Amino acid sequence: MLPEKPATGSQARKQPRPQRLLGRGPPLVAAEAGETATQGTVAAALAAPPAGTAAVAMGGNEAQDVEEDQAPPERVDQAPPEQQAPQACPSAGVTRGWCLPTATAAAGSRQQQQAQHDATTPGGGDAEEAEEDGDAAKDEQQQQQQQQQQQQQQADDQQKQQQQQQQQQQQQQNLFTLLREAAKADGAADAGLTPQLVAQFVALLARLPRSEQAEKEAQLRALLEDGQLEAVALLMAAAWELRHGAHVPSDAAP
Repeated sequence: MLPEKPATGSQARKQPRPQRLLGRGPPLVAAEAGETATQGTVAAALAAPPAGTAAVAMGGNEAQDVEEDQAPPERVDQAPPEQQAPQACPSAGVTRGWCLPTATAAAGSRQQQQAQHDATTPGGGDAEEAEEDGDAAKDEQQQQQQQQQQQQQQADDQQKQQQQQQQQQQQQQNLFTLLREAAKADGAADAGLTPQLVAQFVALLARLPRSEQAEKEAQLRALLEDGQLEAVALLMAAAWELRHGAHVPSDAAP
């Protein structure tokens, strides 16, 4: 058999070219007649674009495939940032969509919760503040009323004490007046009721405890109303002796 002749011209173009080492698709350098597969491969390698522009250098369906591979994935529809809870950024200084730093995210979350609470509450935050102010005003008003009541009670008690003291003083003065008048009456001296005894008894009565004073005054009033002057004198003399351990001096000043 005769050896095959190398293909030339159009026959060489119809023969399949060997697989290129770099990339896919036809070389950018146009192949001239008689060009070998090795020369075409070297030319394609020299004319290959830098990384990132491979889709431009490729043609046909292959370039479209590369573009689809490199295209970012379709973003899933998300609610606006104001309707979603803020998320912390994956790294410092990165802002992706509505991503916020951690501190800002926490503040935004609190603001969003407060906004939602105000939106669902009649009157919002103003109503709560007004309610708190109303409670504080009520507490203050109650405290003022209690203080006023206490002050009024103290004033009433003081007034009652003063009135009682005045009444007692008035009663004592009336009793002392009655005793002095009784000591001047006819037959008083014979009964032992003298002005000196009355004066000593009045001075003694002022030094006795209030309970004893009230008891002696009540007894003397009852005796004076009955006209028992001798019993009055004996009562006053007994009180003096019980206090001092001796008889009433006869020269006591009136």
